Amino acid sequence: MEADVYSWMARPSERDRKGAQIDMLIDRADGVIDLCEIKYSVEPYELGKAEDSEIVHRVESFRRLSGTRKSVRTVMIAAAGLKPGKYSGNIMAVVEGDDLFKG
Repeated sequence: MEADVYSWMARPSERDRKGAQIDMLIDRADGVIDLCEIKYSVEPYELGKAEDSEIVHRVESFRRLSGTRKSVRTVMIAAAGLKPGKYSGNIMAVVEGDDLFKG
């Protein structure tokens, strides 16, 4: 599958007072954009309320400012994975460190 990979940033403005930064976007040929959050911790990453709100803000800002009509998925790339919790269900896919080195 073909894909373009890039980061994305929107400076604070009239339309988006906070601005937004996305670590990595994977714009896939199948009409899906993977919005990737990259986190490193020795233990599985725990997604809290504040970080969940930030991710929602990033997705909404990206959709609005880019004008994309593609489907957007939230993906967490975390060395030790994602700890199950109240907000972990809002992440659509998880990539762990070991997944990056499979052949």
